[in-house]
Amino acid sequence: MVNHGTVAFNRSDDYTFPGVISGSGALIHDGSVLRFNAPQSYEGPTRINSGVLVLPFEIEQGLSSQTKVDIASGAILDISNSPLTIAGLSGAGSVYSFRNSNPSAGHLTIDTAAEQLQVFDGVLGSTFPDFAVTKTGEGTLTLTGANTYTGATTVNQGRLEFTNGLVAAGAGILVAQNGILAGGQTIARNLSNDAEVIAMGETPLTLTGELSGTGQFTGDFVFAGTTRPGNSPGLMTVDGDLALGAGHIFEVEIGGYERGTSYDAVDVSGALDLDGTLRVVLVDGFVPAKGDRFRIFTASSYTGEIAALDVAGAILPGHLRWDVSELGTSGVLKVRGRTFEEWASDFSVSATPGADPLQEGVPLLIKYALGLDPNVRAAPADLPDFAQWSEGGSDYLAVRVALDPLTEGLSVTAEISEDLESWSENDVLRIEDTDSLKHFRNVDPVGEYERRFIRLQISLESAP
Repeated sequence: MVNHGTVAFNRSDDYTFPGVISGSGALIHDGSVLRFNAPQSYEGPTRINSGVLVLPFEIEQGLSSQTKVDIASGAILDISNSPLTIAGLSGAGSVYSFRNSNPSAGHLTIDTAAEQLQVFDGVLGSTFPDFAVTKTGEGTLTLTGANTYTGATTVNQGRLEFTNGLVAAGAGILVAQNGILAGGQTIARNLSNDAEVIAMGETPLTLTGELSGTGQFTGDFVFAGTTRPGNSPGLMTVDGDLALGAGHIFEVEIGGYERGTSYDAVDVSGALDLDGTLRVVLVDGFVPAKGDRFRIFTASSYTGEIAALDVAGAILPGHLRWDVSELGTSGVLKVRGRTFEEWASDFSVSATPGADPLQEGVPLLIKYALGLDPNVRAAPADLPDFAQWSEGGSDYLAVRVALDPLTEGLSVTAEISEDLESWSENDVLRIEDTDSLKHFRNVDPVGEYERRFIRLQISLESAP
């Protein structure tokens, strides 16, 4: 075709065209079924007013990559299990890929040029939905229909919009570094975001699949599936409000102390509403220690709380515990020791600190502090050592106690008295002071005829 002419097919039968149409002109199909046996090379627009346009079966590029396809309501483009790139898509009809021996071969690529806005109100998928969709070009393609295609979605360039969401089951979505995905209502597929995902409309965009990547989420969102920030590990950002759904699983990988690099994190510019399950997974052989703090979330405000904690992939050494008590106020996940109440529960004994079930003069709180079994009588060697301490030619009263370093919420001090009635910490010097060892002595040496006493005080602080 020359001079931008048009070839029109208007037949009521199932017709197979045996030739090749080339040139700069357009094609109009306004009949029943039109089949092409060979790839067509004309570069003008393709208009399907009715019926079905069937491309060559499993032959790459059945139409020119320069053609823009417009499909009227009720009309169909059948890409026939073939890779097809077109320069635009519009209308309200359908695109499908007739299934046969190789249903995974179908792949529709829409290359929307810069500054172009194309709107397709029809359905990608329909009766035969087994094909993938790729968006290229710097322009915008808006899909408003209830699309049902089951293949993967790739946004390599420009902006791809699902104004009414994408709820049909199918393969995942990849937003590459030069792409933008925008959507409204619900997107129900796995989503890897390495650029930007935008929430359209007045209500939050709900994402029910698995989320990953280091890209930005712009707008208000509900994460309702499984979230794995970054690419093992990484930082995810939400420029807006974020709500974690009741069935949501937030999986955080921890392999070190560097936020967003060694462990997963999410930055939320707006409000964060917590719910669902926090799943912790240790990676790269990392072993956390007591007192470690990991700021998983930042947000302008926090509401809600994590409903469940899954640490099957993050078993801590000894009796250390993961603690989410600060997650709903500052976004911090921390590692702490075992509380007295947890220790008592583990050994099935009373949680009364002063109880002495074996009547041996050693209360349960002391056994907890020393890391002893409350159901076994304490040996003298296990108890605090009260002994004279010599230093610089002088003698001092002293007490030394070896503690279980994995306890939590203990206060350990020593006091001096001259009359066993008035006691003071002011006259005590700490020789050693670690989680596992406390060593105290009095400040002034003991004179030959002086009477002084030293005692050890172990008590519980407020719960962590």
